This record gives sequence, C-alpha cells and structure tokens, in this order.
Amino acid sequence: MKGFLRMAAVMAASAVMLSGCSDKAAETNETAETTEAQETAETGASLTITAEPVTEDEFGMLYTEAMDEPSAEDFTKITISVEMTGMTPGTERNVKMPVLRTLMNDAGIGELFMLGSGGSQNDPEEDHSEFTSVNYIYSRELTEDDIMDVMSEAEAVASYTGADGQTVEEVLPFADNIEFKA
Repeated sequence: MKGFLRMAAVMAASAVMLSGCSDKAAETNETAETTEAQETAETGASLTITAEPVTEDEFGMLYTEAMDEPSAEDFTKITISVEMTGMTPGTERNVKMPVLRTLMNDAGIGELFMLGSGGSQNDPEEDHSEFTSVNYIYSRELTEDDIMDVMSEAEAVASYTGADGQTVEEVLPFADNIEFKA
C-alpha cells in the first residue's frame, strides 16, 4: 500500500510539473509567434488627405453669420491623417506637418480657413500610431485645383525607430495623397 501511495504522489507531482512546463512552452511559443508577426507586419507611414463636402451637422457648427447667404455646399472638410503601422513597441514616433491655416495664409487665402482641430493616438507601447487634423474651409470660390495648389509644396515627415534600432524618416507629399469626394 505504501508503494502505491508513493507512486501516486510521484505521478501527481510529475503531472503538476509537466503542466507548468507546457504552459511556459505555450507562452514561449505565443511570444515567438507575436514577435514573428510584428517583424513580418509592414512597417511604415502613410498619408491620407480627404477633401469632402461638409454635412448639415458640421455646417451648423461653423460661424457663418458674417457671410452672404452661406450654405453647406460653400464649405469643404479637409481631413489629413498620418498612420504609422508595424512600429516596434516601446519606441518613439513623431510626425511633423504644416498647419492648413498656415498653408492657406501663404497662398493668400487664409481668410477662407474656418475651423481646425487635431488629435493623435500615439501609445509607444503599441505597434500603431495615428495623427489626424480635421479642417473646414470656405470654398465657395475655390476649385479642386486651387486646393491642390495650396498643398502642392507641403509634406508630412514621419520619423520612427526601425526594427534595426535606427531612426527612419519618411517624407509624405501632400499633393500625392489627396482625394476629392463628391
């Protein structure tokens, strides 16, 4: 009987130890898969600029009292977004880009800028960052070509730490990345 109890105790202890090892092996395997997925994810920055008509709700929040018979069709919403994907967690990312109001002032049409705001999601512990600027302009007398001219020389510069530990800078021209929606 003592032999049976010893054998049962040894089997129970072995089962506990083996189950602990298999959990660690599974964790190690998951970590290796996560690291491999991060390495194979495409690293880089992309710029998207969308120019689209404002909605009635957006029009309602704009100050238009000093304008001659304004309507929602007289305004354009311009959203500028830089998205960074495949970043190495724990590293720093940064985006530098001009303010749309400044670009419009430089083009001599600064009085047409109405409202702008920006935000970012930039947690260095994640592998993704996004920087966004939402702007409203009075575009009654502007064409798509006029808006393109304002952005023709502008660019965003995204910098981040690459997988090799080196700083990477990507230049993203505004004019190459603008889409007009009807």
